[in-house]
Amino acid sequence: MARYISTTFGNIKGKHGTAVSQVRNGKVILRVYNPPANPNTPKQLAQRLKFGLVASSLNPLRSVINFGYGSNDGYNAASSIALRKAIKGEYPEFTLDYSQVMVASGTLPLAFNITLVAQDDANVHLTWDTTIWTKGSDKDLVHVAFLNPLTGITYFAEGRTTRETGALTLQLPLLWKGETIHAWLFLTSTDNEQRSVSQYLGTVVPL
Repeated sequence: MARYISTTFGNIKGKHGTAVSQVRNGKVILRVYNPPANPNTPKQLAQRLKFGLVASSLNPLRSVINFGYGSNDGYNAASSIALRKAIKGEYPEFTLDYSQVMVASGTLPLAFNITLVAQDDANVHLTWDTTIWTKGSDKDLVHVAFLNPLTGITYFAEGRTTRETGALTLQLPLLWKGETIHAWLFLTSTDNEQRSVSQYLGTVVPL
């Protein structure tokens, strides 16, 4: 509603018909009123759905990601990458491609030829090439993250062994038997000052 102040028309404040007033430097300025844009356009709805999918999918990995990026801003960086690269499908049937999720980032050389195999009693066995590349060390720590997307629970094996060993066996939660689990591996220097990028290892089904 507009307000009129003065003996004639006076100052006009607020919306009146198709006009709206603003006071600038003591002067009243009228302009055409443009109603706010519809906040529920298909494009906006799609973007909100993407944000929600990334948030719900990556939130269980938040502490792993922040460790893997060496910063509390790591989660935001990983989310940005996921929004750009990991969203697949058409609105509203979006899915998240976990192979495009980066839980770690850095310049430390990553191990190559990594394998992941399920064994009995929910054990998984990993192997990798122990070749030492420039800037790498045989004492670099190996970190492995597992995510159960159904329960939203993460299992993080932090620094259980070093690059030089070339192998590692871990026991996942027994309740995970028969379920599809996503896995990533990355390395850090012994002082955790340097990090490699993460490698998505695919999925494993504990036996």
